[in-house]
Amino acid sequence: MADKLGVARSSVNNWIKNNNLPDIDLLQQICEILNITLAELLGIDLNDSYTEIEKKIIMQYRNKPELQEAVKVLLDIKK
Repeated sequence: MADKLGVARSSVNNWIKNNNLPDIDLLQQICEILNITLAELLGIDLNDSYTEIEKKIIMQYRNKPELQEAVKVLLDIKK
C-alpha cells in the first residue's frame, strides 16, 4: 500500500493503528487500490435498502473485474 501511494510504510502503519489519518488527497487513491468507494472506506452506508444477496453480488462484481463486462452484457447495461 505504501509503495503504491508513495508514502512511508510507517505512515500506513500509523493509519492502521489509528495514530493519525491519511491526507484527504490520498483517500481516492486508497479507494482505487482497495477497489472500494469512499463511503465504504469511511464506514458510511449510503444504501441500507440493499438485501444481503444484493450486497454479495455487488462485492463479487467489484472483486472480479474480469467478469464485469460479461455481467454488463447479461444485464444489457450500456457504457
